[in-house]
Amino acid sequence: MKQEVGYFSRTSLSLSVSLLLDSSASMEDKMRTTQEAALEFVRSLRPEDQAQVIDFDSRVSVLAPFTSSKADLEKAIASTVPGGSTSLYTALYIALRELKKTETRGMEDRRRRAVVVLTDGEDTSSLVSYEEVLELAKRSETAIYAVGIRSKDTTATERATARPISRSAS
Repeated sequence: MKQEVGYFSRTSLSLSVSLLLDSSASMEDKMRTTQEAALEFVRSLRPEDQAQVIDFDSRVSVLAPFTSSKADLEKAIASTVPGGSTSLYTALYIALRELKKTETRGMEDRRRRAVVVLTDGEDTSSLVSYEEVLELAKRSETAIYAVGIRSKDTTATERATARPISRSAS
């Protein structure tokens, strides 16, 4: 089946990334690892890229709005403290809505959009359902990457039975 190509470019597009950090109580022994991973990710961003930091536990907070300032992003990451339950779906929903605001009108400033989630578990307290988030993700043209953070003492059985949080939607 023939399809019309709407846009093609050999140039590398800049990124808009929502970085979601699980700071629920279960992350107590994994918070340092999560922060280090997030910091390394931020340090790898190019000057033309922008990111935001969203912290989630029982509540969802945008700790740093979209910026290219690595110092601001690093400060937000360092401020995360574990406690509460896990509102993963609410955090994803908010991130997708925030990324929608970064959409451009013209081809000259097109960006790739992505969500990177660092978490150790499943949603336990969201105000939105998995289905609502999945539908929004499908419409958003945003890639979602979930990185599972596990304790060193996690058994092979626990790792084998862990469910994926979501699939990439792009």
